[in-house]
Amino acid sequence: MSDYVMPSLRRKPAEVILHVGTNDVKTSEPREIAEGIVVLGLKIQNHSPDCNITISSLILRADDNLDCKINEVNGIVNRFAKQYA
Repeated sequence: MSDYVMPSLRRKPAEVILHVGTNDVKTSEPREIAEGIVVLGLKIQNHSPDCNITISSLILRADDNLDCKINEVNGIVNRFAKQYA
């Protein structure tokens, strides 16, 4: 996602909403997913310091029993976000 967000940032948006990470839940560990989300948010912040960044929680999926993993990712991202707020 890091490369895909750059064209949008060139337009100097006032706000970016990140709704990412759900597709990684099956194959990656919660901490790895959370760190990737936070790194992406920080990259956006460094590139566009005046941009407000909102990170959406991962939504629960109906196709697999991954609720525990998703909740763990959301908790880690929430703790990181509090550090950078």
